[in-house]
Amino acid sequence: MQRAGRHVLAGLIAILLLTVLTCTVRAETDDYGPMTEDVWVLCQPDSFVWIRERPSGRSQEAGYAECGDVFETDGKKKNGFLHVYASVEAGEGWISLGYIVWEKPVRMFETRHIDSKGRVNARRTVNGKRRCWLKDGDEIKVYWMAEWAVTNKGFVKAEYIGTE
Repeated sequence: MQRAGRHVLAGLIAILLLTVLTCTVRAETDDYGPMTEDVWVLCQPDSFVWIRERPSGRSQEAGYAECGDVFETDGKKKNGFLHVYASVEAGEGWISLGYIVWEKPVRMFETRHIDSKGRVNARRTVNGKRRCWLKDGDEIKVYWMAEWAVTNKGFVKAEYIGTE
């Protein structure tokens, strides 16, 4: 009798484990494959960003994107690039992470001031190398803003940009 009880218990544990694993796999995918999220391009308003065939700046260009363009991504990152689904021949490509934000950017084209207690980096790209320092009260032209803003001085974290 004890053997039958052990087999039943082992069977119940196996079913429970399979259920947990199945739920975990389903949580990471939807009906069409991997779960995706939206990302947006943030670049100078008179410029564009290349969509590359592979995650390399030397890779063939597959298309381009302008500031505010939205893409779906599966979140894959490689060599400083993010994998996106795009309306290019291959249906997918790679965009430099230096031009990607996870909040929908708002078109501003307004003059604002830096609002900080110390120096603020104006960067070459989103989270990129420093272009110059800005200080509290400096006037900047903000073109687009999400969690980062693209300005006439470079890319600045939105938290350091004062209200109008």
